[in-house]
Amino acid sequence: MTYLAPRQGIFAAIVLTSLVLHLLFFAISTERSIAAQNQAVVDRSIATLSQELAAPLSAYDRVSMSVIMEPYAKEEAIGYVGVNDSQGGVLVSLGQSSDGYRAEQVITSGDQVMGKIAVQAKAVSRAEILSGNWVFLLSVIGLHVMLWLIYGYVARPSDELKAQIAKSVRKELLSKGILPDQTLHTAPAAAPDTASTEQVQDDEDEAQDEVAPRPEREPEAQLAAAYTVQLTFNDPHHLLTTVSIDTKDAYLALCDQLFDRACAAVLELPLFAGVALADKHPFDESGTAVTLYATDDHAKTAAAAAVLSKLLVMVNEVVYQKHRELKRFALPVKTVCSDSMLSDVAKNILVMRKEESLTIFGEAGRSQVSMYMTLAPLSHPSTVHERDGREIVGVTNATAERLKIARDKVLLGEDHS
Repeated sequence: MTYLAPRQGIFAAIVLTSLVLHLLFFAISTERSIAAQNQAVVDRSIATLSQELAAPLSAYDRVSMSVIMEPYAKEEAIGYVGVNDSQGGVLVSLGQSSDGYRAEQVITSGDQVMGKIAVQAKAVSRAEILSGNWVFLLSVIGLHVMLWLIYGYVARPSDELKAQIAKSVRKELLSKGILPDQTLHTAPAAAPDTASTEQVQDDEDEAQDEVAPRPEREPEAQLAAAYTVQLTFNDPHHLLTTVSIDTKDAYLALCDQLFDRACAAVLELPLFAGVALADKHPFDESGTAVTLYATDDHAKTAAAAAVLSKLLVMVNEVVYQKHRELKRFALPVKTVCSDSMLSDVAKNILVMRKEESLTIFGEAGRSQVSMYMTLAPLSHPSTVHERDGREIVGVTNATAERLKIARDKVLLGEDHS
């Protein structure tokens, strides 16, 4: 896995600031150099003109003055040359006045003032300086881009640093109590009798003992009233792939433990007596899933699936906000509960949609869930199943109270015995 260099955005801002300052200082220094050169040209020109124009000015010979002034006005550094009479009236003017350096000198004959000469330099434009030095401009931009690319390559964390960071993060999680020190893949505290029976069944499956009649009958019960709850990370920028393996494993283990507690907390509610778990999957990068099925005809399996779906979102909100405050890695989640036969379709819809909690039930399931929650049709559905889907937008007061109690049990890690 390739890890990016840290704080590339900040370094890019520094590189951009450096580029702007380089160009600004270059323009200012060049502007001052050109202004000093223009000033020297103006001072030299006005000293020479004052001598050459003395005779024509005394005779008010405008033609001669124009001929003498024209070579000076054509110099690159000079923008304006003018001659005024003793009363201030303009006799001859060549060029246009600007904001550049201006020098004036009075021409006298004895004690009599004959007139005044004015020479002004062209204004210096920073835009013209930059456009006239485009090779330098491109080279400076290229240099700064190379610096940013080199930083992105050189500053990537080494394997030793990644291992050290992962170890430090795990140690801090353990010290804060966010990640318990015991093995997180063990089942949580024992649930009611129905959960105990299910644990025995799971142990038998894992040991691959002889096939008993009961595991063969469970699918028949699931077909009658089975609903699947699926959870996935809301990770559009694939942040989970950018963290170290140890950090990812620790976070997934924490999610798996909280998921176990949430399932047990929902099954403890007297409202959902007769509901049991099957096919629980451990957390991985794609999320997790669990199937709820009814063990009797009165079990409210659809409602239990919807409540579990909402509880998982509530637990994640607390964990996500706490991790963000502590500047630790965490991701928001999305959930969907559906008929088990539509689990693949529901997973695709969950990935594509932005809603936080979805349900995809038949009419009977929707009717049961609507007794405890407020459901709203999905906006802009594109398939038949999306038209049948609903978003959980609210819950009844009694359901909200049940969810708060269950959430606190999950987060505090109370025994479900």
